[in-house]
Amino acid sequence: MYGLTIHYEYANGDKAADDHASGYAEGEEYSVASPSVEGYTPDAETVSGTMGTEDVEITVTYTKNAVEDPEPSPEPSPEPSPEPTEEPAPEPSPEPSPEPSEEPTDEPEPSEELTEEPDEELEEIISDAETPTFGAASDDEAPLWSGLDELLNSSVPQTGDESRIFIWAGISILAIAGIAFLFVMPRKKEDK
Repeated sequence: MYGLTIHYEYANGDKAADDHASGYAEGEEYSVASPSVEGYTPDAETVSGTMGTEDVEITVTYTKNAVEDPEPSPEPSPEPSPEPTEEPAPEPSPEPSPEPSEEPTDEPEPSEELTEEPDEELEEIISDAETPTFGAASDDEAPLWSGLDELLNSSVPQTGDESRIFIWAGISILAIAGIAFLFVMPRKKEDK
């Protein structure tokens, strides 16, 4: 009879389980299941064979199971918390501005002649017209327009600006000639 000894160790050489020892006759078959160790896997689930003419000694090594990392769940993004809003500061109420006084101003008042005449003429024209019509087809339908033309022509003061148009034209020509002279003279000096 020959002995069968099986050692159960971790990868670092420490004992994982009690050794197995049994005896078999020459030519007898053996089959020994490796004990389970939680969290480890043996390199041989079953030790089997046929007994020979001498003792058999076998070592089964246990390696740590690969820890399956749980799939990392995406971390929830923090919900933005509403930032506290600043309370609006009370705005100062506007101070009432002083009411305008009825003191006389230095502005000249329009003469009575100019203000009274157009009003009288306008009242006369408006009283003559029953209803104003725009784009009238006949003279009977447009009394307001003819009256307004008369009012505008009579109330505009004649200043005599029409007779001075030649003076303004002459001043403009002299100004243009002066500006042209300022641009031409520096160029002539540069050419010499």
